[in-house]
Amino acid sequence: MTTYNCPRCGSPSTAGGCPACGRGPEPLLQRLAELDAVLASMPATLKSRTAVESERTEVLDGLQAVAARYLAEADRHARTAPAPQSAPNTGGIPTQAPAAPAPAAPGPNPAGNPSPAAGHPLTPAAGPGAPSPATAGHVPPPGAAPV
Repeated sequence: MTTYNCPRCGSPSTAGGCPACGRGPEPLLQRLAELDAVLASMPATLKSRTAVESERTEVLDGLQAVAARYLAEADRHARTAPAPQSAPNTGGIPTQAPAAPAPAAPGPNPAGNPSPAAGHPLTPAAGPGAPSPATAGHVPPPGAAPV
């Protein structure tokens, strides 16, 4: 049991009261006694916390070592990888890039179907007032039953 100096007479007293002057229980001293009990049990808790912290540090060090090995292996692999093949030797003659295909002319395409620019019924009309495909309603194909 923990003793304290009585706030009234200064004699040693407990949280339950002072035997010298008869002062009653002191709530503050009772709370202080509870905190003393918690502090008395803390060293064991602190030791286990130190052990947990030490284990956490060891695990992190191990992970850093694994990461360093992977990075070293990736670096070594990148240095030993074959270089990409270079362009064929043309004997000093500059090469020309292939020309882009010409844009398709509007009108029927070789299969006989109209191109989208020719106003196909499933293609929205171009223009500032035309609805976008996301806002346009469903247009059934020609000859289909209405929905």
